[in-house]
Amino acid sequence: KESILKPMKVLKDNIINSGGVKIQIEEVERLLRPYISCNYAVTSMPDPKFGEIIVLVIEREIDSSDFLNFLPTYYRPKKVIKIDAIPLTETGKINRPVLKSYICNSIGI
Repeated sequence: KESILKPMKVLKDNIINSGGVKIQIEEVERLLRPYISCNYAVTSMPDPKFGEIIVLVIEREIDSSDFLNFLPTYYRPKKVIKIDAIPLTETGKINRPVLKSYICNSIGI
């Protein structure tokens, strides 16, 4: 019998490649959970030096200096952006493609 291997779909929306380091978005969000009480999400945006940078998107102003130093250096968001509402899918999950597009469009990328 021959086995037929089917290619798996890789979810690239959940991995950030920043300076050659592969960063799982959900891992960064998990580490931030104890420090942020409002809705938030992690996404990325293009960067000429690193390829992509980590962006923390929040629904209200916070003092990020309190907790960002607890993250490993390569997990620290390079930008913190406040928006009115994190876009969600019909099932209530973060709509990552819409979020990334919104952030890039809002800063003119």
